[in-house]
Amino acid sequence: MNFVGIVLSSSGMDRNSKIIFCGIWVLLILAFVIGRIQSKKRYERMMSSVMETNGDDYKTGNGENTCVWKIVTDAAVVRGYWKDCLKAKFNLWNIIKVLLVVVGIMLGIFAVIRLVQGEGKYWVWLILLAIGIYIIFPRSSMLHDDSIVFRRLVPRMVQSLFGSDAVYLRTKALDSEQLKKLNFYEHHPEEIKGRDYISGVYKGVQFECSFENAEYTGSDGDGHDATRSTFYGIMLVLPYRKTSGSMLGLRGKAQHEIKERSGKKLFCNRRDETENKEFNRLFHIISQDDENLFYMLTPATMEKLIALYKTFSGCSERLHVCFKEDKLYIGVPLWNYMNYKPATSGTSGLKKIQKSLWNDLCIVKAVLDLALTL
Repeated sequence: MNFVGIVLSSSGMDRNSKIIFCGIWVLLILAFVIGRIQSKKRYERMMSSVMETNGDDYKTGNGENTCVWKIVTDAAVVRGYWKDCLKAKFNLWNIIKVLLVVVGIMLGIFAVIRLVQGEGKYWVWLILLAIGIYIIFPRSSMLHDDSIVFRRLVPRMVQSLFGSDAVYLRTKALDSEQLKKLNFYEHHPEEIKGRDYISGVYKGVQFECSFENAEYTGSDGDGHDATRSTFYGIMLVLPYRKTSGSMLGLRGKAQHEIKERSGKKLFCNRRDETENKEFNRLFHIISQDDENLFYMLTPATMEKLIALYKTFSGCSERLHVCFKEDKLYIGVPLWNYMNYKPATSGTSGLKKIQKSLWNDLCIVKAVLDLALTL
């Protein structure tokens, strides 16, 4: 006797209840088959639609920061994205959750049948079923590092924006040991983790960029040690027109620091001030060389740094700038950068992913535009 026969014979259901039970499962199977057919049709529509819009112009931002971008893809990317969406939705954990949902549906069917038979105590199963499906129903995970999006799509987007020689590598980052030596952190980082490395030439200037998370060990509210971030965002490195005799660090003040104007010393090095009151209000200056400080921070440079701060600093996240030898380091706080869930497996999903990625790349471009004016 098969599994269904065992379930029906041991359930104690009458003939009508068994018919209802089998009918519900037939409907579920039909819904699954129809869903698969519709999924295949959506895939075919996505292939044709994305190919038709490939190369279309779109705009991100406004004014001077407007960034024109294109849908840049091909059939291989579309197929790969489709597979990525399936992997994100149907990994091992999500499959287990689907099985749990199936079990919940079976229990719910038994509860409905028992209610029809007048045994009202089984209404509890219906409540548990509804809660279970809501809690454990599969949700998409982030795009994985070997996704076609990062292997083929983003490199193409980077080259479209920064030239054919530009390089993008998902798992590479800037030299963490060099970044640890910079003096603009509020807390000295013990470990720096990076990803999404970009290297290229923009307006004749070689630059490097990656997303960095600089961590340190600090005490939480209960007195226990906890890992915290002293910087979380994109870090850009490019040559500077002047050579700094000593390291000069600038850390933008958070909004609460600007309002308090407490004047507290928040770092170990000396804090010097300039003649620009607005600059002093917005930045902590970390320097041990007054002569070098005034050599690097000319009135024009300070005005441009103020504009950079107002463009890229949030309520609590602060702009970081460091002049070291002949290099300029700029850290822009970003909490979400090239790390997205597949929106949907259709055309709109792929376009939405591209739009989000273009927004991130256009931030890099905007920072470079301002940095090159310093």
